[in-house]
Amino acid sequence: MLQPDEALYSLLCKYLLNEADGVERRWVETWRTENTANEEVLSAIRSMLDAPAPAITYPGLDTDSSWERLKRGITGSGSSGMAEWGGQGRDLSAHFTQDRAVEDTAAGRETVVLPRRRYRWLQVAAAVLVLGGLGFWLSTRSGAEQVVFSGAQQAALEDGSKVMMEQGALMELSADFGKKERRVAFSGKAVFDIAQQAGSPFVIVLGKTEIKVLGTRFTVDYQPENNDLTVHVSNGRIMVINATKGENVILSGGMLLKQDEPQQPFEVAAHVKDIAKRSLVFRDVPLQEVLQTLKAVYGITVNVEDTALLRKEVTANFENEPIENIMETIAFMTNTRVDNNGEYDFSIR
Repeated sequence: MLQPDEALYSLLCKYLLNEADGVERRWVETWRTENTANEEVLSAIRSMLDAPAPAITYPGLDTDSSWERLKRGITGSGSSGMAEWGGQGRDLSAHFTQDRAVEDTAAGRETVVLPRRRYRWLQVAAAVLVLGGLGFWLSTRSGAEQVVFSGAQQAALEDGSKVMMEQGALMELSADFGKKERRVAFSGKAVFDIAQQAGSPFVIVLGKTEIKVLGTRFTVDYQPENNDLTVHVSNGRIMVINATKGENVILSGGMLLKQDEPQQPFEVAAHVKDIAKRSLVFRDVPLQEVLQTLKAVYGITVNVEDTALLRKEVTANFENEPIENIMETIAFMTNTRVDNNGEYDFSIR
């Protein structure tokens, strides 16, 4: 796993090489405007990637440790993030041994010469390691270090919380993380396992929506380009806040929240044991509540001709069941008739 600073350098390399996706590009473009020092760092990386000289020379580096880190990353024996840039998993130790050149300066310090290869991944890997070796660190307006996690990884935070991030996810910790509150900006999909910390709530910023939690496990899927938000709580309690509408919703274990547009109200359902597996558990639950859960999980619409039917109770477990099978089971248990009108549209009578 890349360290936070290395993950950020790799993300900036992807941005400069036009390999970043839409979410990553928007994040970098916002980051560039936050501090003049950020733009200087980006320019430094651009110079490393674009310099026409056959070699780039950086004095004063610990050559042994730097090259060992680079070899481990590229050959796959170390960081998974570096292996991503290395690509095909080939053993490139011979290249590094052959291409390495060390010169003694008058001051007795070492100078590392990194050959300019046609392999783009080597340029990126070298840029990441050189930036780390030179001690580049990115600052916010307050002057504190900026910590960013990007891509598929398990991010271990200093408060003991763990975030299992999927590909394309991006998380930025606030400069004062862990003081009055633990605030992060997030996009993409991840499972959050938040450590309890009295007096310091964990706050996740999702565009204009926030999630505030004291300690729990939950899943967030936020795609800002589509304005799609899905939140599922496995255990504990969280508060989801829509600052635009002034709407607050408290979710507990088994509850699901969805929102397609920021101006729309939250859609909330319960009885969802595992959203990834579509695992639903109903115990003497009124039909009206069951249909609300199915609408949130499967995106169906249901027309009930006799509203008295909505008070009938359902007891059943479902996991990865086609919606047609679920509706047939409900019809049998409630002694009703279900018509499939197509396009996830059903009628009950």
